[in-house]
Amino acid sequence: MPRPILLCTVGTSLFDSNLKRLRQALAEPDAPPGDRARVTAAIRPTVEALADAYDTRDWDAVAGRMRDLPADHRFCGAEANSVAGLVAGGYAPPDAGVFLFHSDTDDGRHIAGVLARYFRARGHAPAEAVAIPDLQDADPERFRTHGLRNLAELLAAKVREHGPVACAINATGGYKAQVMVAAQVALALGVPLHYLHERFGTVIEIPPATSADLAG
Repeated sequence: MPRPILLCTVGTSLFDSNLKRLRQALAEPDAPPGDRARVTAAIRPTVEALADAYDTRDWDAVAGRMRDLPADHRFCGAEANSVAGLVAGGYAPPDAGVFLFHSDTDDGRHIAGVLARYFRARGHAPAEAVAIPDLQDADPERFRTHGLRNLAELLAAKVREHGPVACAINATGGYKAQVMVAAQVALALGVPLHYLHERFGTVIEIPPATSADLAG
């Protein structure tokens, strides 16, 4: 059943693995056919404009140029790719609400802001960033004691706000520990958990482990 509310964990790969490499991709465009990071002639002007926008930290323009790329293109990032996969797979409607649970860091705030603008431009409503206090990698104790707990509490609050039947968790982006916490919340509240690995062609739904499974 399509879920109209997607709760998405957000990482930093949009900047670190994608937008920071745009100039290199433009200089070396000979990726093999089918490569999701390939710069074809058709999208080269858009990628050049996206690189310019990222270099000047014009976040409105970054979101706008991302909107002009195919939603499954790697330069749009794991969060955008996975939401597009959920829509294409019938797990969510094209206008599903997207809540972006991001780290308590400058990059986390900027990325979630870009993604919120991007999803709104693609017709998703609502599309909102949700900051997770203390979810950062400068202080491991704050991360463990407060950040992960805050993530669980805010995910659960959003599920309660909209109802378990309406929600699905997309745990593609973010720290690996976020996936673990998201899985625990999904299992406890009875909502689907989805994930897209960069080598997968489609989003997968991660089934909950049962006592029979664990017993072997």
